[in-house]
This record gives sequence, structure tokens and C-alpha cells, in this order.
Amino acid sequence: MDMEKFYDDYWTNKEDSVDYDRLDMILKHIEAGQEVLEINCGASLLAKKIAEKGADITVTDISSVSLEKAKSRGIQKTFKVDIDTQSLPASFYSSKFDIVINNSMIEHYFFPENTIKEGVKVLRDNGKFIVIVPNIGHWRFRLWLLFGRLPYLENTPSDMLHLRFLTVYSLKELGKKYGLEAKKVEGHSGLWVSSLYPELFRITPVKQIYELLTLIYPSLFARYMLITFGKKNSK
Repeated sequence: MDMEKFYDDYWTNKEDSVDYDRLDMILKHIEAGQEVLEINCGASLLAKKIAEKGADITVTDISSVSLEKAKSRGIQKTFKVDIDTQSLPASFYSSKFDIVINNSMIEHYFFPENTIKEGVKVLRDNGKFIVIVPNIGHWRFRLWLLFGRLPYLENTPSDMLHLRFLTVYSLKELGKKYGLEAKKVEGHSGLWVSSLYPELFRITPVKQIYELLTLIYPSLFARYMLITFGKKNSK
């Protein structure tokens, strides 16, 4: 499969829509003046917000169309990288980053470990590695699997665009393999996903109760998982 062509076509036809609450989960970890790398930037809606916050943002992606979108949003530092088969640019190794981000894209590639492995190499000691993934451990999928089903549903953790499925445990273990320590786990309910939640879940007070459950036990109730890793000092 030609992944570059696939994502060129995908980003050409994809509307610029996103769950901005999810982006805000990442933005609260970023401060003005920090040097930030986003691996696989997609439509660069997050990158634009990071730049607006006053951070120095660099992005990579496999798709030329994606990188053109980044430039159209004012992102100057763009690099074409197929993270499945290529290393990050050599220039990144000398000018390392305070924060490396992957915003719900690691599951779209054949080798998720490459994103972690390459990101760690260009992350400063004591820096943050922030990863958002769809949570295949969501209670609906646990129930479906219990009864022998794994439905492929759009906008859910089993979306057909997802090549790999990840849980909090598996992502923590992947990070540990490359010298990262999970510092914080956060969840986002994604209640807008109608294929995952009946209309009842979007009605107050059911919505409020569910959001509280997501805060208490994100690995069970969250549609998106955000894990903040720390990189230990190598000295």
C-alpha cells in the first residue's frame, strides 16, 4: 500500500474539523517559548494552536498535502518523514525539543514503536512526550469482545483507518521500552461519537456523571487516552 498517496488523498478531501476539547488537553501542557515537535501533524489544527500560544512548533508528516496545510496555517518548520520507514531529520538531534507530541496518529501507522523510538531520540532530558490514542479498552469494546464481536465503527477506536489498537497498559509498556516513564494518564469521553454512545449520554445530568467517571477511571470510560511521559536525565 502506498501510504503517502493514501494520506495525500485523505487530507485533500478531509474537512478541517476536530474535537477542540481534545486539543485543549494537550495545549494545557505547553508554555510559551518551548520548542515543540509534532510527529504526524495531519491537518495542523493543533500545531496552529501551539504556535498561537507562543511556542516554537516543528511538524513532520508523510503527506505533502498535510505539510502544505501546515504552511497555510503559518507553520514554517515542516519536514516530510515516513515515520514507519525513516528516521527524523539529523538536524533534530542537535537542537532537541522540550516536548514531543503525537496527537491520535500513532495508531494510523504499521509500527507505532517507531514514533516513540524516534521521538525519544530528539527529546531533551526531563522533557515531555505526549501521546493521545483511541482507547480500545473502552467499556463498549470490552463488552463487545466478551460476546465475540469487534465492530469496525467510524470515529471509534476501531475505525478502519486505525492499523494498530492500543490500551493504557500497552502504551505505557511501549514507552518504558524506550526509556520513558508515564507521569499522568488523562481521558476524554468523546461523547459526540454517536456510534459509541446513545443519545442518552449527551443529556444532562447523564453527561455530567459520565464525564466524572471518565476523570476517575479513564482507561475504562474514555474514548481518547492522553498519556504524558517524562524522559529521565541520561547523565
